[in-house]
Amino acid sequence: MEILAVILTLLSAYYTVIGKVICWPLAIVSTVLYIYLLAVEKLYFQVIADTIILYQCVVGWYYWKGTEDEVGVFLAKKILIRDIILVIIGTLTLIYPITKYTNDPQPALDIVTTLLALLANWYLAKKLIDGFLMWVVTDIFLIAMFFIQGMYWSGGLYIILIGFALQGHFKWKSNLEKQLANG
Repeated sequence: MEILAVILTLLSAYYTVIGKVICWPLAIVSTVLYIYLLAVEKLYFQVIADTIILYQCVVGWYYWKGTEDEVGVFLAKKILIRDIILVIIGTLTLIYPITKYTNDPQPALDIVTTLLALLANWYLAKKLIDGFLMWVVTDIFLIAMFFIQGMYWSGGLYIILIGFALQGHFKWKSNLEKQLANG
């Protein structure tokens, strides 16, 4: 099941990079598979994240429908900085109760990757180019978490996804620059 989730996630990432709406239904299916897998691994915040990401995928699918030809835009820097500060505050706030009241094997990584993934996915659902770089940061933390957890297929997936995220960032940025240059 993990391999199928990995394959569907790769397909979704590929279609996100090229701006095709099919990325969202593929993400929905892979997310459902990951919700199950992460629950088995007791990575509770990842389960919560993927449940919210499931909703974000539906929003992205709705938002992208009929807008495939539209290019992404950048987020205002002050909003990006605010969001990063909120991730840090959220992580620091949640680490104690998660450590104390659950058997989560990696509470810090689980929390920070959850909050970053929610932010990154929401940015992409809204066609914000910054979402790709947010995914790069998130992916680095996810790689560590999955390898520590022994989920090697998923860890390998996120190594590949860094490449997709960088490619998406540069492709979407180039498309925006072309659009701005043309008028």
